[in-house]
Amino acid sequence: MLRRWRMQPANSMTDATTTRDTSTCLNATRKTLRTVFGISRLRPGQQDVIRSVLERRDTLAVVPTGAGKSLWYQLPALHLDGWTLVVSPLIALLKD
Repeated sequence: MLRRWRMQPANSMTDATTTRDTSTCLNATRKTLRTVFGISRLRPGQQDVIRSVLERRDTLAVVPTGAGKSLWYQLPALHLDGWTLVVSPLIALLKD
């Protein structure tokens, strides 16, 4: 059960801090990509989405099945503090 909800505006961090932290985090995610997921590199577009999530920006990306969407939240979740909430429609809803 979610007992406490804390909102952090995306613009609450300075650009310099965000860039430095994101670069450090992206380097760490590359290692995690290899060691945890067994993947040597990201597919086109994945890094842009992952960077956006690491910068704690609201992010919406719509792509077809098989584009690697799961990594968009799994990889950053391993490197950011706090909860990861994923809202995903049922496959039956996708067919309608």
